[in-house]
Amino acid sequence: MKRVPLHLATAAMRLARPVFDRDGLLVAGAGSALSNRVLQLLRRLAIQTVPVDEDTPVPTWATVADLGGAVREQIERFAREDETGPMLALRDAVLRRLTRQAEIAQTEEQLWHAPREGDPEGRP
Repeated sequence: MKRVPLHLATAAMRLARPVFDRDGLLVAGAGSALSNRVLQLLRRLAIQTVPVDEDTPVPTWATVADLGGAVREQIERFAREDETGPMLALRDAVLRRLTRQAEIAQTEEQLWHAPREGDPEGRP
């Protein structure tokens, strides 16, 4: 599964997983094309990234990086720099931003896995 920022998603892409609203109601099923209507619904839910099928051709620059790897990479980069006040402030700001992105991604993961009982996708 690839994750793509919603603003870069196109109608040629298909969802890798179903998406549910906060009440557990199905918004779009796995395999759904990201039509304009589906994209509007996802925007209303304030979803920032969508899981797209692995077979969907998506340029690397248009996918969301693994956030755990991004945090490790930034920590390694800043470890090579002098620990001056401005550099420490920059490091902290970058890590806060990555942490916030991870929190958003976790919330969105719940929307992909939070079906209601009797869900049409056949989940409990």
